Amino acid sequence: MYFKQFLTEVRTGDLIAFNKAIEQNAFSNNEFGEGYNIKQWFRNRGYATVGEGFYASVMQSTDHFIVKIADGDRGYNQYVELARRGGNPHFPKIIAQKQVEDVDIYFIERLYPFYDIPAKEFIQHHTKKDAPMFLWLAYNFVGASNPKAATYMVEVANTLDPSLKIQEVPEHPGYKNERKVDQYWTNVTAYESTLEDELERIKSNHPFLQAVEQIKRIRESTDIHTGNIMIRKPAFQLVITDPLAG
Repeated sequence: MYFKQFLTEVRTGDLIAFNKAIEQNAFSNNEFGEGYNIKQWFRNRGYATVGEGFYASVMQSTDHFIVKIADGDRGYNQYVELARRGGNPHFPKIIAQKQVEDVDIYFIERLYPFYDIPAKEFIQHHTKKDAPMFLWLAYNFVGASNPKAATYMVEVANTLDPSLKIQEVPEHPGYKNERKVDQYWTNVTAYESTLEDELERIKSNHPFLQAVEQIKRIRESTDIHTGNIMIRKPAFQLVITDPLAG
């Protein structure tokens, strides 16, 4: 599921109450499992389910933390271990982590989707040294067949560092002309190579790229897409939310 799209917000009082509920064995197993009882507990406190995924369910209220309720999400467990060691601003801040039987409950800082913010406004919160971060994201979004997001990141990178002069992202021609579609994918491959070469030329040691390398030490194949990149306000820092699927 796209973790950024479904935020379960929780009040501090709810965290305290949740701890007490665990102590009182309020989530004992039934035919629906512990995860069902936990979700019901939040419903009883006014939360509404806004999304369901293979590994996680999410509900929504109104405050400053988010909660992820997951069952068997080994990749996210590994990422949480890395994030909780801290040291990199591009990891999410884990406020608390609880476990009820096989269900993991994570209380996490509230973050915001980057694409809700106009690029011009976003640029105001970053400098030239951040350009490689946006260039790397453009490279990955193009590879994930998301030209709109890639275009957004290229615009930000070029504005922050005019020396880059990265060309516009190839535009998909639609599927009516097979020859044009084939040429489009050829252009995308060449465009990826251009971005990769530019990243190699820059040789940046940006904290975001360091975070990516730390994630790849856990698993080389990552799942970093538009759904897993969010913003921490008020600094507008980019945060990688859930880069290890499954």
